[in-house]
Amino acid sequence: MSANIFGQTMLDNYDGVGDLTYTEEASGTVWNVNTTLDYYEGQTNSSSAPEHSYASYDLTGSIAGWNLNKANSNTWFGWMDLNRTSVSGWGGTNYSCGMVLASNNADFNSGSPAGYAVAFRNSPDELVLVKFSGNITSGSTNLWSGATELVSSGYTYTDGDNGVNFFVEFLSDGTWKISYIAGAQLSDANATNSANYTGGNATSANDETYVGTTYKYSGWIYAHSSSATAEARFDNFGAGQTSVDPVTNLVIINASSTSANITWTLPGGYNSANNSILVFVRASSAVTQGTPTNAPSTYTANTTFGSGTAYENDANAYCVYKGDGTSVTVTGLTAGTVYHVLVYNVEDAGPTYSVAAIANTRSLWEDVEAGSKTSYDVGSDGCLANDDVTLTAGSWRLCDVLRGTSGSDNFNGIAAMRAISSGTATMNFDLPNGAQTLTMYHAKYGTDNSTTWVLEKSVDAATSWIQVGSEITTSSTTLTQATFTVNEACAVRFRIRKTDGTASNRTNWDDIEVTNYTGTCIKDNYYRSTATGDWDNAATWEVSTDLAVWNPATNTPSAEAKTVTVRSPDKVTLQAGGPAITLDEITVDVGGTLEYQNTSGNITINNGTGVDLIVNGTFEDHDIQAGNAILFLTGATWQLGAAATMLKTNTGPSTIWRDNYQGGMTAIPDGSGGALWHLKKTGANTPGFSSTGGTFYPNLTLENTSGTAWSNGVGAKFVGASDFPTIKGNLDVGGAGSVSTVTLRTENRNATPVVVKGNTTIRSGHVMIIGDETGAPTGGTGFQFEGNVTVDGTLDYEATDATNTNRLLKFTNTSAQSVSGTGTLNVYNMEIDKSTNDVTLSRNVTVDNLLTLTAGDIISSSASRLTLETTATVSPSDANKKAGSATSFVSGIMDRKVNSSTTEYEFPMGHNGTGNWRPMTVKPRDATARTWTVEFKWSDGTVDYGTAIQANELITSMNSDYYHEITRAPVSGNADIKMFYEQSDITSWGITEADMVIGHWDGADWNNWSLNAAGDWVRDATNNWVQVLNANAFSPGGPGGGGGTTPIELLAFNAKYIAGKVHLDWATATEINNDFYTIERCQTNCNPNYPENWEIVITVDGAGNSNEELSYIAYDDDPYGGISYYRLKQTDFDGQFEYFDVVAVEIPAENETIINVYLNDGIVFVNVNSSEEKIFQIKITNVLGEKLVENNYVIQKGNNLISIDDLQSLPMQMLLISIMNESEKHTKKIIIEK
Repeated sequence: MSANIFGQTMLDNYDGVGDLTYTEEASGTVWNVNTTLDYYEGQTNSSSAPEHSYASYDLTGSIAGWNLNKANSNTWFGWMDLNRTSVSGWGGTNYSCGMVLASNNADFNSGSPAGYAVAFRNSPDELVLVKFSGNITSGSTNLWSGATELVSSGYTYTDGDNGVNFFVEFLSDGTWKISYIAGAQLSDANATNSANYTGGNATSANDETYVGTTYKYSGWIYAHSSSATAEARFDNFGAGQTSVDPVTNLVIINASSTSANITWTLPGGYNSANNSILVFVRASSAVTQGTPTNAPSTYTANTTFGSGTAYENDANAYCVYKGDGTSVTVTGLTAGTVYHVLVYNVEDAGPTYSVAAIANTRSLWEDVEAGSKTSYDVGSDGCLANDDVTLTAGSWRLCDVLRGTSGSDNFNGIAAMRAISSGTATMNFDLPNGAQTLTMYHAKYGTDNSTTWVLEKSVDAATSWIQVGSEITTSSTTLTQATFTVNEACAVRFRIRKTDGTASNRTNWDDIEVTNYTGTCIKDNYYRSTATGDWDNAATWEVSTDLAVWNPATNTPSAEAKTVTVRSPDKVTLQAGGPAITLDEITVDVGGTLEYQNTSGNITINNGTGVDLIVNGTFEDHDIQAGNAILFLTGATWQLGAAATMLKTNTGPSTIWRDNYQGGMTAIPDGSGGALWHLKKTGANTPGFSSTGGTFYPNLTLENTSGTAWSNGVGAKFVGASDFPTIKGNLDVGGAGSVSTVTLRTENRNATPVVVKGNTTIRSGHVMIIGDETGAPTGGTGFQFEGNVTVDGTLDYEATDATNTNRLLKFTNTSAQSVSGTGTLNVYNMEIDKSTNDVTLSRNVTVDNLLTLTAGDIISSSASRLTLETTATVSPSDANKKAGSATSFVSGIMDRKVNSSTTEYEFPMGHNGTGNWRPMTVKPRDATARTWTVEFKWSDGTVDYGTAIQANELITSMNSDYYHEITRAPVSGNADIKMFYEQSDITSWGITEADMVIGHWDGADWNNWSLNAAGDWVRDATNNWVQVLNANAFSPGGPGGGGGTTPIELLAFNAKYIAGKVHLDWATATEINNDFYTIERCQTNCNPNYPENWEIVITVDGAGNSNEELSYIAYDDDPYGGISYYRLKQTDFDGQFEYFDVVAVEIPAENETIINVYLNDGIVFVNVNSSEEKIFQIKITNVLGEKLVENNYVIQKGNNLISIDDLQSLPMQMLLISIMNESEKHTKKIIIEK
């Protein structure tokens, strides 16, 4: 590591060498240099004095580069005593008696002087600041022709005034200010302090007409009366400046491990006969300057560090140079040690040396003057050691960066860095004393386009990097200075990184200067707050070395402190516009608050021991910066206490908090202790929301006190797909203090919805919505609620997002849940998935698309009812429309809106108290829009309504367990009603499944709607349901018993396609009261629940009663092509019937002609099954080719049977039968046997 040298300079004392010149037109004018060396003064003090005298101080050749501009704001002060009893003798209408502050000409009697002056305006008589252009003519009452008043001080001369003190400032924004105080002349000490002037005014506009290097600081007095006295003073042209400028351009070059070359520029006016340069060097810390009194002759210089004479005010600073030169090479240095240099020039004459010192706290100066690198990358190792270059300040690693010296490069001196693509210039060494500021120059290369770059710092020897300040855009070929506030107390290094990534646009970097941090790097102290206040105010803190004895702090905490604690009830503010601060091992106690304001200073969370930021009280994040305002170094973490609050009010990102939580964000408190993530919109900006997946919150509250809506899509939105957010506690949309609307939206597309483990509250006037507001099918899985849901505002889904089939409200967890509130609740999909307990509705809930019943019940009442919209479906629901399950159903009452005559609508009903699940369906007979209401009651209907049964109806008994209350609105229209039962019900009731009917209470008795004929009822013993068809009145109804039909015992039912027909056969073991069988077929939409899609093929008589195995055969002579379905229906003598399982048959395709030939009793039968009408020729020949039969036949569509009996007399032989036309030919063989 190279030795690092830092410089300081001290100014020359006032030596009076050829700087001040003055002219007097007659004797009696006196110009003096004040003995305190801080101002010049001149006066006209006798009646014989001329009307004016002047003195000028020409800085052009004395302090090079100093001029009257915004970079070097300057002040003038003075005092005027007119000593008159009356101003009437002045005459004139313009200006009289004044002092020139700055002019382009030192001789005011010739040429065309122009500049600025303080003068008395004659009418009215006020002290003013003017700019002038034109001659100043001796004896003229018009002192400055063409003068323009900039601003009046407000002071008006009164006869007999002792005088007026004035103070003029040229401000950094290019405006002027003049202040005054009337009365006695101020002392020298008080005259230099603007605070001692009580009156005055400032200009409202920038005026820099006469500033620049060609304008001189000039003092000039004009008294337009032989009896007037005027005195004016002007100070030493800027704080700390003297008549000889300081040693300048102190640089460090050729630094190595043991030596360094120090150079400087001699000050203007330097006189080797009277002046000497002394250079002192000290290790590790700055030289103590003090007031030098020893003459240079008392010092012996030695270039070997430690061998020269020690400085009189610092025994550890050694003289390494004495003389009139401009450089010295110092040897004997130690690698890794920081050295500080004091260079000052002294005058040998005089008893004392009053040295005005300017401390140069520069810790790095890199001007790229030394070293060499002519290519962007060296070697084939990438950006590694081959790209290390020793420049002026030390070793740098230049990646995609070279040392540019061409005519297209822009630099101060002879070279600058030139970067392409994503080039970086990285220091290979630390600045052990930290850094207060970094300034550097930048310009674009040649005719390239604009580029962008950032400055980064590392406090861990380049292990990690932190951006300092904002990204810089370089758009000019003129070198422009960029300044960064660093405020790093301990060791630091820097990296400059080009961010635009464009190889064709190049950037120059030059003259990088870093100043030392002004505080102390303190690593071993403990800090705690002692009052509410700013972080960077030492008065806010107490300090201790042992946690036992606490004293007022003299420094503010840094990351090197052992621990920092913000105590209750203190609020410590990282204030707006404050410095960058690094935090480490900081704890905010319960009741304490740490506030981060909207600030330009970055906050860095350092990676120290344990958790780096523990918030047990409140952390207020008011950041609006889009980038790295709050930074976590690699490994740094934070933690929220069980009762703590994280408050965000502005647009800064929240992902930093998500990604750096101690133990991962799943470890954040569950909210049961009150831990809160509080998003609060307080102004035009909206709080940054960690909206992507993987974020965990304790309790989450969104509040809006701004007076403007927190609208859709701005801030409060969950997005992403790879993961999902989880709120471990309660979700509060609106908060207690909102005055404007909050809208929380989820567009998260993960398969798991946004999880809310606690209660969810949507307050009145606020909105929570699922889906993309643009209508794009990009998201909105929904919300998973594990607590109660209260909707007093609006809970809705995005209807325009039509392709998004999620939009789910899922209720889960093991505890009982409720849905309540008086606001608007629109549900697209709703799922109940609870291993224990249920969801109770305390308000009406409507599901528009899908109700999924996985586990747990919905408890719905008349006042707080579940409704399914017309398009809604229920899952699970089997082919028989048996919806819900034994572990999940709707208990109580529910509505279904209908508008179709082809849809069978499910009612997944059950009884929560007993756990009994008994669903039912309604299939309207017309498409009129209606609402059907079903209430399931586990109760004996004969007890609740009556025991009377209509004797003339099919029904003979009612079950004693349950029934359904069924109503419709409007009260009209017929429907098919299906009810499901359990097999155990049949045993309990003593009813056979063949006897099952639905009993209906009509107000007088239980009846069968007078539906007693075949076709009025459908029973499915396999799937345990019974259905009444075309019911015309509705009221309580439930399963009951009928007339005692005994079904057949079916052994088999088969269907096969043979010879153009469907062959159907079945067998029975027993038959009781069996009247007949019906074969039905169907080709499309062949659900057994849609009888209208089935047609009768054939009816076959039954055996009545039989205990023997019987077989039956029937045929479908004209089947459909393709796949068809057949079912067997059995009907008793009393009209009761039963269906059996469906079988399928595949028929050859439509375009085939199927031909079968067989012989019976000497007659040849030809069976032709054709898809359309055709003409065929049938020809029969023997094996010798002799034609026996040849005839043409017209074949109809379908099955055709042709008999040929002309061959009965033939002897035994084989015959060939050909059936053909112009497009087909079929050949069959047949053998005649005798």
